[in-house]
Amino acid sequence: MRNSRIKIVLLVAGVAAVLVALVVFYVQYIRPVMIRNEYATMAHRAEQAYRQYAATHSAEDLSRGPCIAENLVSGWVADIVHNPRQAIDDLPQNQCTNYLNGTATHFVELDPQGNVIRIH
Repeated sequence: MRNSRIKIVLLVAGVAAVLVALVVFYVQYIRPVMIRNEYATMAHRAEQAYRQYAATHSAEDLSRGPCIAENLVSGWVADIVHNPRQAIDDLPQNQCTNYLNGTATHFVELDPQGNVIRIH
């Protein structure tokens, strides 16, 4: 009876160790690759949104730092900002409404020339 309890405890401990190892592997190796792929996709979508927006707006309009895409995909927006950042970039009228109201939780920032500055 005692031996069977020890075997069960060792089996449970072994399973727990394997699960912990899988979680560590996922966090260290799989998730970072997924994030890099997601960021690369969002950067590409933001660059496309920039080209579409720039085709119908003046360089002066872009220099004000407008939101160029309220919905790259669900939860993501694209915004024009200066590099380095200027006070005009923080004005609510130059920020994406979906980000300000919490509908979007991620953003891609591009400079007025369409270069990706930051992804968050």
